[in-house]
Amino acid sequence: MKLIGFKICPYVQRVVIVLHEKGIRHTLEYIDPYGKRPADFHHISPLGKVPVLDIGNDQHLFESAVILEYLDEIKKPPFLPTPPPARARHRSWIVYASSVQALLARLVTVRDEHLFIETQAAIRDHLARVESELRAGPLFSGEHFSLVDAVFAPVLVTIDFLESVHRFGFLKNLDKTSRWRETLLARPSVRTAIHNEYRDLMIEFVHRQKGCLDARLNSSASGTRQAAKGASGTT
Repeated sequence: MKLIGFKICPYVQRVVIVLHEKGIRHTLEYIDPYGKRPADFHHISPLGKVPVLDIGNDQHLFESAVILEYLDEIKKPPFLPTPPPARARHRSWIVYASSVQALLARLVTVRDEHLFIETQAAIRDHLARVESELRAGPLFSGEHFSLVDAVFAPVLVTIDFLESVHRFGFLKNLDKTSRWRETLLARPSVRTAIHNEYRDLMIEFVHRQKGCLDARLNSSASGTRQAAKGASGTT
């Protein structure tokens, strides 16, 4: 199998996580998110998005949720529960993870200050709802890794990055979610899914958006430079 995607795409990360958790042999092909797509890209990805999974015989799967269920069906153990009610509940939380990821993407790209603040509040509300759903842990379904873990891991990776560049405090007072984050980010599959250039590429992506978060990064960098000048006695 060959997975095609971008180095910082959270939807690609979730597929990489499941490929590693299931021990499925694969290769990765990263394409330039800012450049021209390969000639056949819109043929293999009708929506023009990543990830795309090449499963051989000129067959390609698109949409990460569909790819994850395909991988879950072809290689045991299953990461979705068998009973229909539990299975449906997990699918619902997979969709919910995508809604949180979309809010995080808006936070990075938005240029309107009011919407920037509003988005932060929406993210906190969504994470509080996740907190109320989590049980004993350490994973979403206790001891067993699930597709819900796979899709929330990139959400928490994104939050980790955002907190490293600005103090949002998204996980403040969310003890169960914080413990879940620690458990997921320590898993080899999740660490493997984070490209070694991830942080630098994310910062580049933020700067390219020229939004409210970029303005805060620039302000912070300027403040750091001024402090350094003051400490050295220069102006």
